[in-house]
Amino acid sequence: MHYSRYKVKPHHTLESGRAYLNPGHTHFLFVDDGTKRICKGTEVFRVELMHKISSTKEEEGLAIPSILLVLGGDIDSIDEILLCLQKDIPVLLCCGSGDIADIIAMAISCCSASGSKCERMAMEEDKDLIRNMLNAYFKKHTKNGATVIEARIKDIYKCCKKKHLISIFEIHGNESLDLHILSTVIKHKRGASLRDQLLLAVNWNRPDVAKKLFPDCGSWPLDIIEEAMTSALITNKPAFVKLLLKRGIVMRDY
Repeated sequence: MHYSRYKVKPHHTLESGRAYLNPGHTHFLFVDDGTKRICKGTEVFRVELMHKISSTKEEEGLAIPSILLVLGGDIDSIDEILLCLQKDIPVLLCCGSGDIADIIAMAISCCSASGSKCERMAMEEDKDLIRNMLNAYFKKHTKNGATVIEARIKDIYKCCKKKHLISIFEIHGNESLDLHILSTVIKHKRGASLRDQLLLAVNWNRPDVAKKLFPDCGSWPLDIIEEAMTSALITNKPAFVKLLLKRGIVMRDY
């Protein structure tokens, strides 16, 4: 494994076809497919990798959750969202970040309002709204978008048919993004055991999420609480220790 330093020069203009690494990430995985300055073709590989990671579970451990976070996004993001939904990977749209994230969030809202009409690609006035938003996007970013708008509308409503896997985060709202990511992950891990869900909340140090998941004190089995307490003590999470004490752990017996 190789490590390197990465420094962005302020006010530096990039050559066409190049981009900076996003500073909002802690790690990067570089894949060399032999091409140069071509951004196409990464979606399938990335989604397959996410699916493989989320399907992996160590013995007595937690499965690694995967989620697609969409901030803004270009027209190719629609393809990636569809691929994720086909693999049952949850998608979190950051509404208010602009571009494709806002367009699909609006389509989801239209489908939710029209109920079963989503199966018939929603009401015609809703399609007109999405069409206008796509028109505005293409005018802003490219001159050759008009010919693919109708196909893209169909793709967007294909996404809407799996809206149970899509969550929307209001970027200008009061909730924190990390809380919404964790809530989305847990929401779509309903097949996971109570133990796995609680330990995931402990790992993220979010007792507030644990309280939302399990509001009833009597619903927390003692053996699961004790395991969560062990994890909270080892990883130095006092807020979780305090919560678990309220949930029935007696340290004298523990």
